[in-house]
Amino acid sequence: MPELNRKFNNQGLRTHLAKFALYFFKVIGLLPLGVKLTSGRLEIHTSRIGYAYSLFLVVVIFGLDFYSIPYTYQMQYIGDSVLTRRLKLTKAVIGTIVLFLVWFIMCLRQRVLTDIISKWINVDREMTSYNQIHQMRASSPLLMVFFISNLMIWAGVITTDVLILEAFGANVLFWVSMIIPSFIVSWLLIQYTMVLCLLTLRFQSVNRTIVKLNGVSEGISLDHYITPVLRVPLDRSIVGTLLAVKKIHAHYYEVSNDIANFYAVPLLFAVTFYCGTIIYSAYYLIIPLISISWGDRIVLNTANAVLMLIMQLFPIVMMAICVNRLTHEMNMTADAVHKLLAWSLPSREVKSEVNQFEI
Repeated sequence: MPELNRKFNNQGLRTHLAKFALYFFKVIGLLPLGVKLTSGRLEIHTSRIGYAYSLFLVVVIFGLDFYSIPYTYQMQYIGDSVLTRRLKLTKAVIGTIVLFLVWFIMCLRQRVLTDIISKWINVDREMTSYNQIHQMRASSPLLMVFFISNLMIWAGVITTDVLILEAFGANVLFWVSMIIPSFIVSWLLIQYTMVLCLLTLRFQSVNRTIVKLNGVSEGISLDHYITPVLRVPLDRSIVGTLLAVKKIHAHYYEVSNDIANFYAVPLLFAVTFYCGTIIYSAYYLIIPLISISWGDRIVLNTANAVLMLIMQLFPIVMMAICVNRLTHEMNMTADAVHKLLAWSLPSREVKSEVNQFEI
């Protein structure tokens, strides 16, 4: 009974964290859809309020940038030069452009995003009908690790930024053009990383379902598959399940392609912008170490520069890892089919379907 209660408590915690993450992405303009999460079921639809809210964000930031960008250019750091001030101006202008592009794309392509999520939900429902073969994992603790880690990194960045602004007598106008674009781009990359993690779980479920069609555990090495005594006969009753799983695999592949196409342009601008900001942050990490003019502020500036670099590198590294894991899991479908054949004595019909499995 205590174990059962702990399971329900953990499920409730994950549901609350999922709701928080969904509404967080809505507030920052990266999910301008109508979202409803009830009893673990997600309902998505286009939203006029989402359109209006995205337009509101663009108008507010655009208006503030008229004051923020000139202020940022005129703001003096210790060790600043004409070059560094121009770099700040370039970062502020490009960051603002990228920010508006991301918001416009996410807003204007609501219908596309809604169709992708609806298709994904429908395929998930089909996949859950085979839970008696393999229980599909709908979520992963990694999602919350990504989300909470990025929150903590940003808490450190904002804290050190506040202390630096106080030390230099600056105000929060500096944040509008220098911090907010980086903030939105960072969470866009984390959002995409979380989506990749969810897709990886789906392909894992498909692969393990294929392996378990003969009732043998998938956790055995291919080196042991050559023992013919252990082979399990497969009859025609397996064909229907195999065709269904094959169809689900194809649908997940379509969903992954649709998601890649949807995020392609925003990620292109986001990663390009971050490549420049990483060099900018590295400069402010090195300069205090070779200049004696920083005095007591060297520790604070170094901490801020390190946190800024971590903030920019963390989502890119996590995204790269998740892309690699997803690609690996998609390629593992061939391995799953070989496992099924190696542990089975398939009928001619089953063998024909396995051979035609598109991988």
